[in-house]
Amino acid sequence: MAAELGAPDNKPVQSPVEGASRSDGETPAAQNSKTDPSTDTEVDELRRQVQALEDQNFSLQRQTETQSNWLNESPEEAPGSNFDQASSWNTTTPETGTPEADQRIAAQMLSPVHESEGQRNLRDMLARQQGGEPVDFEANAIRSIPLMCSGPEGGPPAPIMDIWTVEPHYLAPDDLRLQVNLMAQGLARWAGFCRPDDDFYPVSRSNEGIGYRLEPLTEEQSRNPRAQKMWQLLASLAGEPQNPMYPDVSLVGELFGTSGDDDALTDELLVRVFRLVRLVRVLRHELAMTKEGD
Repeated sequence: MAAELGAPDNKPVQSPVEGASRSDGETPAAQNSKTDPSTDTEVDELRRQVQALEDQNFSLQRQTETQSNWLNESPEEAPGSNFDQASSWNTTTPETGTPEADQRIAAQMLSPVHESEGQRNLRDMLARQQGGEPVDFEANAIRSIPLMCSGPEGGPPAPIMDIWTVEPHYLAPDDLRLQVNLMAQGLARWAGFCRPDDDFYPVSRSNEGIGYRLEPLTEEQSRNPRAQKMWQLLASLAGEPQNPMYPDVSLVGELFGTSGDDDALTDELLVRVFRLVRLVRVLRHELAMTKEGD
């Protein structure tokens, strides 16, 4: 009877699931990893972060294009902004460890620059891509003397983050010319010329030299002593001959306030003058290195 029924072969019986997994050459753990919902969640989160960075990059590019287009507009089309545009940016609060550090930062900050987290991250990324280090105002304020200011009322939106440092991605002559022209336009507006409602702009953008071209003031503009002094200052930076019609006696003294307060530069304007001098010097050095000046 036993022979007819056949003896058991003592081999383990495989379930259909086990057989299928082994025939595919995969372990159950590998199959479970394919259906692990946490993996999909991590991938989705990475995609969301990448999309957020791309959106921030696109937004900054649009802001840069808008600023460049403003410079190419005619005086009639130029907006008469009084720097309210900067007030719409988000404020970043410095995080420091000691009261002394906070006090040092507060002393160096003439007027806060409102920079969104996305703008700051993109600025840092561009600096590192060019082999440099991003400007960290909070850190630099502890060991050096950078100044942060938003610029003069009615001037173009060109905030000052640091007097001395020029980041590597702004060292190209055209980029330096753009920054120099923005500074010159802002100083000219403070002095009473190159305003949006003016029919004639003595300071105009240039793709050669230091970034701006000077023409003599109109008769009405030249009646303003402040305009005369600022024109002389911009002419000296551009290498233009001094106009004999405008007095240049104690020019620097009057602008810096040693000869009186009537035409003295405010602290914000003084920072811009320092920054403008620095940018012009860097631009001349870059032109000499690339022989573009020839």
